[in-house]
Amino acid sequence: MGSSFDIQEKIDEVSFRWLEVAQDLRSAKSRIEERQALSPGEYVVFDRRIEQIVAKSNLTLRCASLTPKD
Repeated sequence: MGSSFDIQEKIDEVSFRWLEVAQDLRSAKSRIEERQALSPGEYVVFDRRIEQIVAKSNLTLRCASLTPKD
């Protein structure tokens, strides 16, 4: 029997919002990258088997560079 990995969004230091489940760690990591591209924030992968966070995304904000108009 394989592990299930919960993908969660970090709300604050102690709160997370469950988003979806992945069957393997590779898929879970891929999904948090996809989610972060659509909605920047901090996401974690929680391994139900060992009851620990096994991966997390970095909070990155993408800013467009603006060039001044003459």
